[in-house]
Order: sequence, then C-alpha cells, then structure tokens
Amino acid sequence: MHCRVFRVLALAAGTIFSAGLAACDSPSAGFANQPARYVTVGDAVFSVRYTPFAAEAIRLNADAAPDRAGILRLAAEAIAAVSGCRLRSSTLEGDSTVVRAEIDCPGAGRRPVPRPQRLELECGFVGQLPWDGETREFECVALP
Repeated sequence: MHCRVFRVLALAAGTIFSAGLAACDSPSAGFANQPARYVTVGDAVFSVRYTPFAAEAIRLNADAAPDRAGILRLAAEAIAAVSGCRLRSSTLEGDSTVVRAEIDCPGAGRRPVPRPQRLELECGFVGQLPWDGETREFECVALP
C-alpha cells in the first residue's frame, strides 16, 4: 500500500516539475514574437529566439549548482548554432537561466539606431532670489 502511494506521489511530483520547466520558456518582450528553436549543447538544453541583431537563449534543464561562466559559454554556442550569426564582442550577458547577446547576421543590413529617450526634468535654483545677473547654480531631478 505504501509503495503504491509513493509511486503516485512521485508521478504527480514529476508531472508538476515538468510542467514548471515548460513554463520557464517565456521570452523577454523583445523576443516574444520570435519562434523558439531548441538545441542541446553539452548537458544544457536551450530555447533560442533571435532577430537579425540580437538573440536570447533560455536554459530549460535543471542544474543543482550551475556554473555561470560555463552556462554563458554553452549559451553562446547555442545562439551561434541556431542563428548562424556571429556574436558581437563583449555583448554576452545574463545569468544561469537567461542569456542575451547582440549578433551580426549576414545580410541583415544596418543596425537600427536606438531612439533617444525623452527625459523630463524638474529644476530649481539653489540659493536665494532675486537674481542679480550673475551665474546661478540650480539642481534638477528627473521625473518618472
């Protein structure tokens, strides 16, 4: 009797654990509309999504004590293998689960120039008024 209960609990836990891993394959906003391609590099399984200029690799398998540097190296290999593109120097970043990099793909054209963000400031003069015609010091705070 106890053995049967244990087997049922083990099966249920395995199903929940597997479902939890499948739910971890959620891309960040910049890659949400890109199809996932799955690749195994070494002992790591990755879901890779990419655009002509950037890529994201999500590690899907569990590891009790992942080596961050090793995972970054494996993720770089996964991105290169799936995209067929070259990783841009010093752009690989992430943790032991999600890794992103800028990539150079043949025929991708010009890299888009990021739009400048609008910054609104609230400023006030430091010191006393009235202004006597000399330079004044003021402080500004960025508004959200």
